[in-house]
Amino acid sequence: MLLYGPAGCGKTFFAEKMAEEVGINFMKIVPDDLACTWVHGTQQKIGKLFREAEKNAPTLLFFDEFDAMVPRRSGEETNQHYDSEVNEFLCMLNNAAERGIYVLAATNHPERIDKAVLRTGRIDDIDMPDAEARKSLFVLALSKLPTEGEIDTDHLASLTNGFNCSDISYIVKSAARKKFNESIRNNDGRNQGI
Repeated sequence: MLLYGPAGCGKTFFAEKMAEEVGINFMKIVPDDLACTWVHGTQQKIGKLFREAEKNAPTLLFFDEFDAMVPRRSGEETNQHYDSEVNEFLCMLNNAAERGIYVLAATNHPERIDKAVLRTGRIDDIDMPDAEARKSLFVLALSKLPTEGEIDTDHLASLTNGFNCSDISYIVKSAARKKFNESIRNNDGRNQGI
């Protein structure tokens, strides 16, 4: 699966919680983990990583900043080492689930990822939260706060089309802070809800 969206929308948080909920081995990989100055060194690291994940299967491999690891192949001789690394990823992604390796990747720039990586069956993408997901995000954020009366989370979800996880969290925290400051200004000492 590919999670994409602007920074702060909860991609890494989602990956960590998913592995926690499912209860399988979790490996987080950032571009620097695979970088190597030697010719074919990165390809070797990619292969070793997948072999280790298979040995400890079931494993959730989480690639953060995935666009830096599998950039679009140009076919130019000057970028041949990048093309070889993308080819290695393609080989390792094929039938990974059958080997007990579940791949989750995150990026802010899906348009920079090589198209062959995004082929159905290798990596499927997840877009911004839809109305039902935004409603659930409001319910989750509000469950941690005192509230007064019913809050129409359906209406809030409809007003926040295009908003991500951190946007919704910020909205709820801002509303709670505003209500708290009002109660202080009123000096009534009551613990008011949102």
